[in-house]
Amino acid sequence: MAQCKLTAREFIVNGFTPQVAAVCSPNAEATCQKNNLSFIEMLQPFSRLATEGHFRDPQGTMVTVRNLQISIKDVNYCPPEPNVARKMLNESVSSNYNERKTIVNTGNVSLEIPASIPWFEAWRDTFFNVQFPSDHEFIKHFLACMIVVSTADENPLDKIQQIGAQLNQSVAGKLPKWFNNNALRYYILIYDTFQDDRKKAEEIFSEMKNIYGPNNCFFLSMNSRPFNISEDNSHLPDPWSQFIVKHSDLTGISDQDNSPRSPGDTLGVASMPNAVNTEPEKSTSQAGTPVAPRNFNLMTPDRNENISIATELTDSQISQLEIAQEVVPTSNIIIHPLSPESELPPKMNNVDNMNSQVDSMPPINANVWVDSPTQVLSHHGARLSTEDIERLKMMISEFCLKSLLPYVERQIILLNDLISNKKGVSRSLFSATKRWFGTSKPGVPGSVPANAVIYTSESPELQLRRLGDLCFMFGHYSLAYQAYHNAKRDFAADQAWVYYAGALEMAALSAFMMDEMIRKTIEYMDDAITTYLNTCKMPQFATRATLLSAECLKNRGLYGEAAKQLIRMTSEDSDLRSALLLEQAAYCFISPKMVRKYSFHAVLAGHRFSKAGQRKHSLRCYKQAYQVYENKGWSLAEDHIHFTIGKQAAALKCVDEAVIVFQKLLSASSKQPALQQAAFLREFLYIHNQARQESKLPLSNLPILPLPLVEDQQIKVLLGPVIKLGNNIELVSQILSYSQDADDCRWAKLEEILLSKAQRTAPMIFKPTVTIYTDTSNNSTKPNAVINEPIYSCITLSNPLLIPLPLANLKLIWSFDDGQNIFNNETSAEFEDTVVETLEIEAMTIQPVSKHTIVLSLKPKKIGQLKIIGLSYDLLNPVQSTDQANNTSSSIRGKREFKLQGPKLKNVKEKAGVSLYGVDLRLDMNVVNKGPFLQITFSPISPEMLCGELQQMEVTLKNIGSAPLKNIYLGSTNPKLFALSNHDQDYNQTKKATDDLVMKINLPPEKNDILQVGDSMKMTLWVCAPHVKGNHRLDLLFYYENVDPKNIPRYRLSRHSWHLTVLDSIHTSVIARRSAIIKDNLSVLNLILHVKNSNQVHDPFMNEIELTDIAFQSDKWLLNKSDDPLESSSIQPQEMMHFIMKLVGKDDVKSNFSSISLTKNQLGTNKNIPYLTFIKKRHIKPLDANDHFVDNYQNQIKNDKNTSISALKLDSIVILRWNAKVTEGGSVIRNAIGQHYVELHYLNKPYNYPTQKIDVPLEISGKLKVFGPDVNLPSSQTPKVDKHLAIECHKNLIWFYLTHSKEVYHDFAFSRICIVPVTVVLQNNSDSCTNVKIDTIGISSQTTLPNIRTQLYSPQASTSFRYAGQTSVICDLGPHCQKKIQLKAILPSSGTYDMSSRLEISAKIGDEADYTLQKWHVESVCIVSNAKTTPK
Repeated sequence: MAQCKLTAREFIVNGFTPQVAAVCSPNAEATCQKNNLSFIEMLQPFSRLATEGHFRDPQGTMVTVRNLQISIKDVNYCPPEPNVARKMLNESVSSNYNERKTIVNTGNVSLEIPASIPWFEAWRDTFFNVQFPSDHEFIKHFLACMIVVSTADENPLDKIQQIGAQLNQSVAGKLPKWFNNNALRYYILIYDTFQDDRKKAEEIFSEMKNIYGPNNCFFLSMNSRPFNISEDNSHLPDPWSQFIVKHSDLTGISDQDNSPRSPGDTLGVASMPNAVNTEPEKSTSQAGTPVAPRNFNLMTPDRNENISIATELTDSQISQLEIAQEVVPTSNIIIHPLSPESELPPKMNNVDNMNSQVDSMPPINANVWVDSPTQVLSHHGARLSTEDIERLKMMISEFCLKSLLPYVERQIILLNDLISNKKGVSRSLFSATKRWFGTSKPGVPGSVPANAVIYTSESPELQLRRLGDLCFMFGHYSLAYQAYHNAKRDFAADQAWVYYAGALEMAALSAFMMDEMIRKTIEYMDDAITTYLNTCKMPQFATRATLLSAECLKNRGLYGEAAKQLIRMTSEDSDLRSALLLEQAAYCFISPKMVRKYSFHAVLAGHRFSKAGQRKHSLRCYKQAYQVYENKGWSLAEDHIHFTIGKQAAALKCVDEAVIVFQKLLSASSKQPALQQAAFLREFLYIHNQARQESKLPLSNLPILPLPLVEDQQIKVLLGPVIKLGNNIELVSQILSYSQDADDCRWAKLEEILLSKAQRTAPMIFKPTVTIYTDTSNNSTKPNAVINEPIYSCITLSNPLLIPLPLANLKLIWSFDDGQNIFNNETSAEFEDTVVETLEIEAMTIQPVSKHTIVLSLKPKKIGQLKIIGLSYDLLNPVQSTDQANNTSSSIRGKREFKLQGPKLKNVKEKAGVSLYGVDLRLDMNVVNKGPFLQITFSPISPEMLCGELQQMEVTLKNIGSAPLKNIYLGSTNPKLFALSNHDQDYNQTKKATDDLVMKINLPPEKNDILQVGDSMKMTLWVCAPHVKGNHRLDLLFYYENVDPKNIPRYRLSRHSWHLTVLDSIHTSVIARRSAIIKDNLSVLNLILHVKNSNQVHDPFMNEIELTDIAFQSDKWLLNKSDDPLESSSIQPQEMMHFIMKLVGKDDVKSNFSSISLTKNQLGTNKNIPYLTFIKKRHIKPLDANDHFVDNYQNQIKNDKNTSISALKLDSIVILRWNAKVTEGGSVIRNAIGQHYVELHYLNKPYNYPTQKIDVPLEISGKLKVFGPDVNLPSSQTPKVDKHLAIECHKNLIWFYLTHSKEVYHDFAFSRICIVPVTVVLQNNSDSCTNVKIDTIGISSQTTLPNIRTQLYSPQASTSFRYAGQTSVICDLGPHCQKKIQLKAILPSSGTYDMSSRLEISAKIGDEADYTLQKWHVESVCIVSNAKTTPK
């Protein structure tokens, strides 16, 4: 902890030194003044005895006195007046400071505290020196008097007699106060070597020794050194300088040099103690001290040669003043009780005149003010030789050893005898009564007032006190303790509480000096402080006792007790005293490692220093306390400390330090309420402006402001005129939407495909282009910005406070290097028009606890290196008026620098000097030469679309760059969602899948495939909504190249995305079956179609869908057109429409497309709508960058060599085209067109579109991801063969029908059997030769067939017939060939017969062992009638 220079013992000894008065004749004083010193000042450096002294106590024991120091004062000395004393105390604190620090380790906290505390020691010494000599103790009373005369006097002996006579006229209770009635007198004759006669001086001194004794006289010669005014004496030692300054502080009354250093310091000046008089004024004289006249003056060279011997003492005034009382207004200043109006100079008869007199008086000795810059420092003792100085030392030594110590020995023996003779005898009956019936504790009910007891100067109690004080001053502490201990009992019995408290105080000090300090003696001191403070109402003596006790307790290691006593003496009536004591109490908590108590009391001390006007010490205390509170999470305590440090630093003109501290108050973790945060911001702005005004140098760099916060890692940089110009909100929205999927790997994969397509070879090392630079992009290389193209920076600002933050004039700070010069715009906008054009936002406000994103842009005008350094702006006061932007006192211009951290490097170990993070160069750019830029604009479309809806967009391509471009390619992650008019492309499924993702945009022939600067072209783009409802995206990536391949960049990209919300339109279900009828000897298919309007009631829009036509695309089948169209083909929501149509085989292969109109007023399909283009694109798979491209599954089906499947294979497409009226709120908002298609692969199999997904429950939660190929998994390139489909195909190889007479008339009377010729027409449906087997008796081979029910005849057809001739026919059929087989049916009777009921047709392909019964069955009826019953 901070240490005092003096130990506790040294401090106590210095505080209670013997007091010696001095009276000089005018000539003697004049002789001393030749050395620029008074007589008293001349003796100050030599007032400590260098040798040991001895005296005997009453028991005859020799007592050794070591390092005896005497305090020599003018006999006319009196304590300074209150206003002067207050300034002296304040000056003693403000003029002492120690910059040297020491480190104290207390647990986990290292405290930096002052190595010494000179301000406290100076205040403490001043406090002791300005105390008034009280009547309840004799410590401050003069024990001896030096009478000084000069040989220059006319009659030195008569002068001594005259001075002695005047001293004998002193009045008790008035100044000067003497230790006893027979004070020691010591006579000094001063001889000026160069002026006076030596012989005469020796004669006079001999007479003096004869009269007063040789031990009480001294011959002092001086001025032995010749004086030369031109001689430089600065090299000579000056032992008086330190004492002269101190003495001037104590006696000077100049407000000029004793006033506080700053105007605020005057708030904490303290007043001083006054004398305590417990004895009323008496006219009776004491032994050896005759009564002098009231206004008797002793002539001296000082103070107009007058010494005030007696002044009046007023108890009422004494009790009102206290040590270290704060400065009060002039009208409230109390005149010092030792300076009654009648004895004041004429100009000091009232308070106002007194203050003016004090303020106007010059210092006593202007040469001693070493800190005064306007005064010339004069050397002291210039005429004193070494012998003269030795004579001074000898005089002090002889005075102490030969005169003072023998006198003290005699006085101790005398007092001891007096006390022994009078011990036990009560002074009066009244005293005895009080001893028996009075209380012995101060402050309790029934005790007498503190000053009610009156003692005479010869009373045994006071004689006992004199004995104790005399023994204490000269180091006989054991006898002193006995005297104090006995005296305190007598004082307690008499209820003389002032005397009692003084005896307790000195008894405790005596015990400490004897090294016998125990708990009882500690309690003595504690009782003394309490009695002084509470009972006697004398806080000045309580403060003195506290200072002494604290040193004793700290010396014994009782820091807690010392802190307790120091804290107890703090009060509201004395800020300076409270501050000093609180600081000392704080230091007491360091040794027990109570750092929080230390910091708390340091804060309290700083607060009281501030109230006392000691800003420098207040600042120091708060800084010391902050060391404990720092980074402990006590934000409110930290804010209080920071705010106070800032205010004090600003008051001390340390504005730079104040700015740093106020900046900490505006932290993101601040927990202050909004009003307090507003006050912090206001103070911060004020201090910043004050620092700017005081700085006379030009502003080279803007200050870094604490607010708002910038999210550095979230900065986004977009190069080129990509976004549309607009206000800041629109720009932010565009950049944020642009950066949402900027790093999607699909864009990189699509770019690689485009690059391979355009350059006709895959790049060796592909590095994707970074379109927008963010914290997730690859920022390891510098971006390339094109000259005269904008650079957009998207910056997010954060306001963590509870108050709004108004900002103005926001712009980017940049540095540009063109290879020859370096330009920047931090403090000047000189180059913002010629080097880099800078966008500025005039004003904005960030709301409390919110974020605000802004977009700022730069446009380089030269080629070079551009670096974005930070953001500059004006921070305004939110509570000012609307015109605050022009009010410089309420705003400050500052900046926030951008600090980017690259990604953490992999496989890098932590080592000294090795960075764990990569570089982030998104703000460092290369500005390159001219380049093209393709501006692409699209006409708007509705983002809400129906499934299968088609919408048209007009696309305009314009080169707004500075160079021509060529080779425009367009790529998409899902090309089947768009089509370009007049841009035909081969969508052959056999080529590479990636080729379908890219298409080249052909420029008009007159442009020679080059788009010059400023040229443009238009084209039509159609968007087809997906057939599955939900949210979908359409991504387009345009690629174009610079005509000059040497320029950088060689190619550029342009991304465009649409977010589509797809709603339900129609659901379609289709199935194709073979028909039993034929047309032109060809088979016919029935196409059954179900169409449902799937629009729900809860959908945002209602749709009425009208089917316009149905188209069919097939290589083998055509729609059979109908001449009778529908009345209405409109379908309302949740309605369903059913269709059945005929498909007939094609006889020519030229056309594979047929359609049927479903409306009466069909005008024909618009040829400009690329319906068929979307059909051709149906097999293009969307780009999935995580998977490998695979050939479409349909390619495998076409290449399948299983010819049996061809029997059911259809490979056709049903296309439905429709119009829709989209209504909202009952009104039509738009008309839509669209188409749906359903692929039919096989007969007899239903197909739905959109396909309904079957949700398969997962047995585990989450998704299982398999990385890399796995041989155990089936390859996606291997088609799965459906076994059920193969069986069905074998059952449908043959289609047949029967031809015979439908009605036969036969006379069964004539012939009992009727023979009917039957022709079986067989057709092979497969692509291979088929072996057919016809059984005519059925599988059971029974003569009679089982009952076969039919829906055509009732109750049933006749089954009693057989085929004659052959029971089984086997033949071969070529692929898709027909063959006729002739059979004869024998009918036994008339009736209705199903001619096919007896036939079973089986088939097999190739070398198959078994025949497969065919599934096809047809009913062929023949009606046989008897001829006799034949109607006419």
